[in-house]
Amino acid sequence: MTSKSNSALRHLALCLLIASSAIAASAQQASTAPAATTTATTSTSAVAAPEAADTFDSRSTREQLISILERHPNEVGVMLKLDPTLFRNEAWISAYPVLRDFVAAHPEVPQNASYYLEHVRVAGDEAPEPAAVRATRQMMEGIQVFVVMITIFGAASWLIKTLLEHRRWSRVSRVQTEIYNKLLDRFTSHEDLMRYVQSETGKNFIQSAISPISTGSAPPIAAPVGRILWSAQAGIVLVMLGFGLQFVSGRLHPDVAGSVSTLGVLALCAGLGFVLSAFVAWIVSRRLGILPPPPESTETELGSARTLGER
Repeated sequence: MTSKSNSALRHLALCLLIASSAIAASAQQASTAPAATTTATTSTSAVAAPEAADTFDSRSTREQLISILERHPNEVGVMLKLDPTLFRNEAWISAYPVLRDFVAAHPEVPQNASYYLEHVRVAGDEAPEPAAVRATRQMMEGIQVFVVMITIFGAASWLIKTLLEHRRWSRVSRVQTEIYNKLLDRFTSHEDLMRYVQSETGKNFIQSAISPISTGSAPPIAAPVGRILWSAQAGIVLVMLGFGLQFVSGRLHPDVAGSVSTLGVLALCAGLGFVLSAFVAWIVSRRLGILPPPPESTETELGSARTLGER
């Protein structure tokens, strides 16, 4: 009996050991399954996060916010721009349910309120400058700088040319004075000087002394003709510039076209004034007889043509 009871106890202990082992294995499997599920969920969310970030469009969000604010009083957008903390003020934003739900669905809006409320204008803010206006303004500034540089260069060139001509004139005058003094020292009497002056050589020498000193090889144009031609040329150039500005003003932004058109009108008026002054100067010079006579070669050619025609 004793041996039978001992064997029964051994069988019972073995069954209890097997049962405890099975319970421990099932518990371990149950603890491992949630961890795997959590890992899979995390990896899925990590994969989905870039996709959500890729589909995120801040511009469309701002456009939606603009459309919502347009359905509210203008003071709502102004107050939000002045105090962005009102986005998180439940007591204030609860008065606007649509705006509250939109902000709750887009938490990035309160974090970047300056971007999403860029269109809201507060008293004292400057309106954004259109790209066409900005480009035209930069172009006009470049033209102004170019004109100023050309003016400075022209003034400096004229000053240098004047100084060089004055220096040359002073040097030639000094040389002529020295020649006159040496020539006078060679004459012993008044009669010798008068004979030299009345001779052909003396006349040529005196004529070369009193002739103006020219710095160029081309003969100078008479003063009335030169001024009339200069006024006519300047007038024609300014008139064409005015027409060009008027043509360009019709193709620019309306905010800039007015100033360009004004410059065109001023250029037209200045050009017409130069042309009118040249015409009046020509009439007056002709009436007063101060215009230079035509060259002798021209008169000779005209006479020859008349003679040939008569023949």
